[in-house]
Amino acid sequence: MKMNPLLLLFCFISLPLIAEQALPLEEDWPTKDPVPLLVKLSLRLPETVVIGREIPAALVVHNEGKQPFNISSGGDYRATGYPQRMKVRVHDANGKMLPELLREAYGFGGGGLGGGSIIAPGASSEVEFPLDCYVSFKKPGVYTVTAGHDLGWKLNAALPHPVAKMSVKVRLPSEEEAVRYVEAAFARQPAVAPSDVSEALRLQWELEKTLSVLRHPIYLPVLIQHAQAGSKAAVKGIGHIATPEATEALLNLLENASDEVVETSGQQLFRRLPSLEDGGKAVAHAFFGSQYQIEPLLPVSWEARFEQPLLKAGLKLLWHKSDAVVQCAGQLLQTRARREHATQVLAVLQQALSARHEPCAGPKANTLDPPMPQGVLLGVLDGMRKRGWRLENGNGQVAHQVAWLRQLADKVVPKPSGDEWKTGMLTWVEYGPPTLKVCALQALPQPLSDAAAKAVYNALDDKDWRVQRIACEVAGESKRAEFCRPLAQIIELEHESFLQNAAHNAALACGGGLELWEAWAGVIPDQDRIHTAVSSLMIGTIQLETGGGGGGSSNFTREQRFAIRDAWRAFLRTHEKELTAGKKVPPPDAATAAALTGGHFKPDQPVTQFTLKDGTQWPPRPGK
Repeated sequence: MKMNPLLLLFCFISLPLIAEQALPLEEDWPTKDPVPLLVKLSLRLPETVVIGREIPAALVVHNEGKQPFNISSGGDYRATGYPQRMKVRVHDANGKMLPELLREAYGFGGGGLGGGSIIAPGASSEVEFPLDCYVSFKKPGVYTVTAGHDLGWKLNAALPHPVAKMSVKVRLPSEEEAVRYVEAAFARQPAVAPSDVSEALRLQWELEKTLSVLRHPIYLPVLIQHAQAGSKAAVKGIGHIATPEATEALLNLLENASDEVVETSGQQLFRRLPSLEDGGKAVAHAFFGSQYQIEPLLPVSWEARFEQPLLKAGLKLLWHKSDAVVQCAGQLLQTRARREHATQVLAVLQQALSARHEPCAGPKANTLDPPMPQGVLLGVLDGMRKRGWRLENGNGQVAHQVAWLRQLADKVVPKPSGDEWKTGMLTWVEYGPPTLKVCALQALPQPLSDAAAKAVYNALDDKDWRVQRIACEVAGESKRAEFCRPLAQIIELEHESFLQNAAHNAALACGGGLELWEAWAGVIPDQDRIHTAVSSLMIGTIQLETGGGGGGSSNFTREQRFAIRDAWRAFLRTHEKELTAGKKVPPPDAATAAALTGGHFKPDQPVTQFTLKDGTQWPPRPGK
């Protein structure tokens, strides 16, 4: 009888591994559960694995005893989409371990013990995991897969965790099979994108996930065809193949007619760029790309012959009609451009600076970055300066002046002789366009002269929020007391977190005092900011040895919010002398604490509540 290729195989192992194969299980969890005596693990895998295809797998936990036991296997995805507490090792027929992909995309941290369940006697439970996210098979053969999980049990050398081990056959598809598989993946995409945005995103995600596993070069030709035809997903698929041929394909795609293909190709190239200054390490963060881009790309995918074509393409793309493409080209050039490219970079920056942009303020101000692509072009200037490029003066167009000011702000670059450079930038702080103002503010030498302090004072009232934020930072660095009032006014009037935070930190550096806390009291009626306002007041004015984060609620009526504000105003007046001197006061009595945090309105849900170092809560919970 012919065997089904998807037959599930089981292999039971309960013995500890030899030392060189030991799995690095998670550290002890705060649980009393030891490893159960009669537990066994097995693996569920396809009978045959095809290189480049997803490999659904599961660790099966069997209870062979007469008593139920607990397992805890969840809470550990850590932004990767697959369980990180699962530990997997794969060896080839010669006993050589394949590289562990898990280290290349460990996630953003967080996660831990969670997802508990009880396994009854004779029953089983599964912890599913995609084997393709832990290992890449490069060639066919027979491999041994070893897997384990801490399952929330105490680590104990005398009673080691069981592991599961089984052999699996791996085969390489033919070129025809590879083409059919990729074409089938694209065929599942509708000819016209669904009107339902969530459904369209789901389909796109499924396609990209499928293509992310095509890490073998046998899939490269068909992916190139789809990428040349305009598929962004195919470009990402190429980005998973760690070979020079894939890199060359991405370089060629920078000439594509599709802006999306060009942009995505540049992003994928950026992921495999080696640093010129840091021993060839990747210049991109591990998560520049999709969460499943986990194949190590360096050093195997980059060769010296790619440097000149990359520079040539990047400089050409700086003039592209799409700001997104220019942004991507700038990211590539940040790591490569040199002094001989300065004239062209400055010309593109001048064009970007000359474009009309609305002030960064109001509901449309969803970012404090310079308008695209100004920010990345400034980064290119910084990269060239790091590699030795220098300007002799600030004469010229706005782009030249911006570059000069960034050079003056660079602590590594020696400053010009005389004082003319110190005073020349003050005009731009007062009257320049936003990006020039920001660069001029950042270049002001500390300690500020009186003239410079006046310019910063005026910049704190600028209509552009980017300028205001940088002015806050410069004011805080100066530690001049005269900035306390305008900084407090920003906190009370500009109810945007990035401005309030910048003004708060600067005000503290300048001496803070009663004005700062009165400003935060004035923010309390704003329901969106009441938690931040009360938390800032508690930490800033009361002697609290906080030991951790705290929760809270903003769900108070308007009248209640104003009552909490009035309670804080009365508290500040009572302690005016100490707070004016920059001191904190002892924790008030329970009634006052309740009034300051809304506890008299909602005893179980005050505006905010902190955990102190001794483990208690402040304000105290009712009945505690």
